[in-house]
Amino acid sequence: MNQTPEMDEKKTSSPETAPIAATAEHNANFEENIRAIIRSGKPASVIRDDLDNYHANDIAEVLETLDTATRKRLYNILSLEMTAEIFTYRLATVARHYSSAPGGK
Repeated sequence: MNQTPEMDEKKTSSPETAPIAATAEHNANFEENIRAIIRSGKPASVIRDDLDNYHANDIAEVLETLDTATRKRLYNILSLEMTAEIFTYRLATVARHYSSAPGGK
């Protein structure tokens, strides 16, 4: 089978070389999947196991969009280790925000 240039391009595509729009769509899908898991109504152990398949940074991004009650419920579901990782990413985001603000260091 002869490969076309388009086929070669698909084989070598990576998140680093993907168009920005495709990367944004990919991130939106991850975030939507995480929201669906959190709101699934499944037992806490199943939600914890399902979320273990995602990076703490992805969960941190979604966490910022959840209401307070859902965030508190999620903190009770996640392992202490995962919660700590999530807060590490959230703190880094806050630090970047303040350091880029006028008058920031």
